[in-house]
Amino acid sequence: MKSSNIFRKIFRTALIQNFIFFSRQLIKKYRRPVKIFTNNKSYFKNKSAIEIGGPTKLFEDESKIFPIYSELSSIDNCNYNENNFWSQLKDGDEIEFNKREKIGKQIVADASDLSRIKDASYDLLINSHVIEHIANPIKALFEWKRVIKNDGIFVMVVPNKEFTYDNKRPVTKFEHIVEDYTKGVEEDDSTHFEEVIQLHDLEKDTTVKDYHDHYERTMDNFNRRIVHHHVFDTELVVKIVEFVGFEILGIQKVKPFHIIVVAKNRIQKK
Repeated sequence: MKSSNIFRKIFRTALIQNFIFFSRQLIKKYRRPVKIFTNNKSYFKNKSAIEIGGPTKLFEDESKIFPIYSELSSIDNCNYNENNFWSQLKDGDEIEFNKREKIGKQIVADASDLSRIKDASYDLLINSHVIEHIANPIKALFEWKRVIKNDGIFVMVVPNKEFTYDNKRPVTKFEHIVEDYTKGVEEDDSTHFEEVIQLHDLEKDTTVKDYHDHYERTMDNFNRRIVHHHVFDTELVVKIVEFVGFEILGIQKVKPFHIIVVAKNRIQKK
């Protein structure tokens, strides 16, 4: 009698697990892109773009969250050096997007200094989970604004701190980020290192081995660029984007841990 009860429990558990697995697969297969993508899709069609810190899976068709790569006519990519945590590509190398459907070129430059790129060179600028790695976000945003055309589109994905390893850290004050800009803070800034070391949720970070590894890479951040200098929520994202002069077309929180903003570049006439 006992053995039959155990068998039934095992069978029910296996049945439930299989149901959950196949349900998730169906949801993934037939999931539609998020509302902020579909509402603004017309802005992306056959446009030229530059991505900062890519390529990223979030923008691929398979993610079915914000599949922008397929919409664009061309994409270049910018990373701060040739050998980093995310890619190992030399300046001028070809770079593949969306399973070779699109080929662009790799540009090696700091995200907050795109001086080698002419004004209004692209229709769009896109980036995902990049701004938090930059010590002077507003400086970077002004540079990103400069290289896209008037009425061009800006897409930025920011980590929602509630569901990341920043969950124990306070949201950075807008005034502090403006102060960083007015002071001309550079990428060697270590202002937030103590907070990062103390409040980083190691259990939620799959990219770090242990506390020692976390400490080591934090202190070597100028070379690794892995630190989240600032912590964002939706309100802060809106403030910095509008401060730089973008017109927000939409902003949305998206599972599992994204805040996505789409904005239009408005260049003020002199």
